[in-house]
Amino acid sequence: MAMLVTPPQLPFTPEAAVLPIARADRSGNYAVASLPARPDSGTAARAMVRQALEDWGLYRSVADVELVVAELVANAVTHGTRGRSAGTTVVVEARRRGRSLRVAVTDDRPDVAPVMRAAGVEEESGRGLRLVDDVSSAWGWEPVSRGRCKQVWAEFEFDTSS
Repeated sequence: MAMLVTPPQLPFTPEAAVLPIARADRSGNYAVASLPARPDSGTAARAMVRQALEDWGLYRSVADVELVVAELVANAVTHGTRGRSAGTTVVVEARRRGRSLRVAVTDDRPDVAPVMRAAGVEEESGRGLRLVDDVSSAWGWEPVSRGRCKQVWAEFEFDTSS
């Protein structure tokens, strides 16, 4: 049975750094997790999204969505934690509405907008949002929690006929 949960708001206290994955509506079309703002949290975010997509019968889409959510978490950890990681968390959400899915990652840096850029051949970073743009049907960002946080999201459209 699904349990009703309100998505957590940032910033969090360290003791609330890891919440169990929860379905937050009665239809089971919503999953949320709060993860420590560490590079290895991308793995947990991928697992959460993979489980949600499998629960929703969206097996063919798992790899693309995992790739995007891992990139959004990496960006949030790298650019969205005010230069600190101890006790800081990011919130990962997945919401299915009919044929569409929105994944979102919230961090506590509303003043740092995600910017897609052209990385040079020799650069080791800077390609992530271009990848998000290529793989998802749409992406963007918005301030949340009365402007105290930022949520970066990506949307996917699915063919549910098969």
